[in-house]
Amino acid sequence: ALGAIYRSKECIIIGDSKQMPPSNFFNSNLSDDEDSDYENDLESILDKASALFTTRRLNFHYRSRSEELIAFSNQEFYDNKLITIPQAKAHKEGFGIDFYYLNDGIYEPKTRINVKEANYICELVFKHFATTPERSLGVVAFSNAQAEYIMNVIEDKLEQYPEYKKYFNEDLDEPFFVKNLESVQGDERDRIIFSICFGYNQDKKFYQRFGPLNNIGGERRLNVAITRAKYNICVVSSIKAKDIKLENTDSIGVKLLKGYLDYAENIKEPKHSHDN
Repeated sequence: ALGAIYRSKECIIIGDSKQMPPSNFFNSNLSDDEDSDYENDLESILDKASALFTTRRLNFHYRSRSEELIAFSNQEFYDNKLITIPQAKAHKEGFGIDFYYLNDGIYEPKTRINVKEANYICELVFKHFATTPERSLGVVAFSNAQAEYIMNVIEDKLEQYPEYKKYFNEDLDEPFFVKNLESVQGDERDRIIFSICFGYNQDKKFYQRFGPLNNIGGERRLNVAITRAKYNICVVSSIKAKDIKLENTDSIGVKLLKGYLDYAENIKEPKHSHDN
C-alpha cells in the first residue's frame, strides 16, 4: 500500500474499521484453534490513515433487501447512522432472519465440529437449490474445521444426488461457497447459512469458549458474518442467547454474539425448533 501511495498525486483510502483488518492468516501455519490471536501484530493502512487524515463516512447501506439483516449491525457497530431502505415486504421464512435451533446439537471442542449442525445445514443447502435455485447461496462457519466438515457432508450427498452438481459450478456469477470467518469478508450472496457451531459437549457442559471471537477485535468477525446476505440469513445454532454467560468474560465479541442470538430468536414467533 505504501508503495502505491508514494507514487500517487492523490489517494483515497476506503475501508470499514468495523470489519476485519488485512490478515496474513492464510500465509502462515496458524490454525484457527481457540488459543490463536490473529489481531496481535496486524496493522492496517486504513488505521494509519484515519489517525492522520480527515475521514468521511459512507452512510448508505445498499446490500440488505430486508432491514432485519442490517439492523443489529447498524445499532451495535455503526451508531444507527446507516441509511437503510424500510422494507415494504413483511417478514416470512426465507426473507430476513430465520433462526433454527437444534436442541440436540453437540459441539466437540477437540475437533471444533458440530456434526448435527453440519448435517442440518447440508439439508438446508439442498432444499435451497430444490426450491429457489435462482438465488445464490453461501455458508459461513465460525471455524475452518466446521466449514471443511460441512463441505465434506455436502460432497457426500452430491454423490447420491448428482443432478444437483450444476448448482455447485464455480463458473456461476455468484457460486456457492462454504467458508470460515477469516475468508468470507467481501463476499455477498442472496442467502447465507450461518453455523454458530459452539455449544454443549457430550457431557452436557458448555465451556463458554468461542475461539477467535474471544480475542480483541473478535466482534469484527461477527459483524462480517451477519452482513453477507442480501435477502435471507439462516442462523443455525445449538445454543440460545440464555446459554451464553457473560459473568466471566470482558469480550465484546461474546457479548454481541449473545445479543445477536437474542435478536435472531425473537424476530418472529413461533421460533423454529428441530429435534434431529
